[in-house]
Amino acid sequence: MKTRSYSHIGTRAKNEDSFGVSKTIFIVCDGMGGHTSGEVASNFVVNELLKLVKNAKQEFTKDSILNLLEKVQVQLNQKLELHPEYAKMGTTFTGLFLNKKNAFVAHIGDSRVYVARPSQQKIWHTWDHSLVGGLMQSGEITREKGRLHPMSNRISKAITANEKGKTVQPTITEFNNLQKGDLVFLCSDGVHEAWQEHELVKLVCNTSLSVDEKISRIKTQCTKESRDNNTAILVEIEDKDAFDNGNNKEVNWIPSAYFEEDYAAFLAQQKEETDEEELLIEPEVEETPKHFKKEKLKLSHKYIYIVLAIIIILILVFF
Repeated sequence: MKTRSYSHIGTRAKNEDSFGVSKTIFIVCDGMGGHTSGEVASNFVVNELLKLVKNAKQEFTKDSILNLLEKVQVQLNQKLELHPEYAKMGTTFTGLFLNKKNAFVAHIGDSRVYVARPSQQKIWHTWDHSLVGGLMQSGEITREKGRLHPMSNRISKAITANEKGKTVQPTITEFNNLQKGDLVFLCSDGVHEAWQEHELVKLVCNTSLSVDEKISRIKTQCTKESRDNNTAILVEIEDKDAFDNGNNKEVNWIPSAYFEEDYAAFLAQQKEETDEEELLIEPEVEETPKHFKKEKLKLSHKYIYIVLAIIIILILVFF
């Protein structure tokens, strides 16, 4: 299994992203809460989860993943009790959990996981837990419009330390089939600030580029274009890691060409909206030249004098 990763601060004062890698689990977390608390939350979740997984003897199941994340959140809440200055700290979560004959993807928030099969030019990905993510998933807005939406970073679910002991559950998807050459790409939302999704999918599904070339291009563009912290892990399944334990019943593959079509639809909508705005603009009324205005004023005065003269003559004649 080939694994490549990086994390970049962007233009922020601190990097609140965290990531972790082991033989069976790959994690990306995007901390929230400002100051140091976002960094504390993301680091805590990554490190504690790696510790729990290291001591686990059984293979992963949906229930075991739920239990693992539940324990980590309970521990995070306990940390808040000891450090009230970390109030409102929280983090997103994405994780790939690997077994010998299946795998699970779990996520909370708007950090994403893409599973790509370049050999068949198709891809699957998580959907952000947000209002904008829901609009994109339902097809009400295009992916590019969602990426640029002013509320795209307002998420509806996150791991958040709280005094009430509340926890949240991830969305979990099972993979029963991963082939040699399949790629799993985990990333924080800072990556999407720098990459239009159709371009990112095109790069990940490119069969002529190596894993090193792909992660290098992603990092280079994010370093130049993203203001936010940006972190990514790219995992390539090799022959010894592949497994076939039936169809991926929970996985809705998307042809890579669809992302190009979605972007084309966005451009068409943009053009249509621009054309409509131009039609709504009122045409400018041509202003009458000043010398014409003066001539009209002179004529109006002349007519007034003539009318007055006629009235005076009539008065003199009849009276």
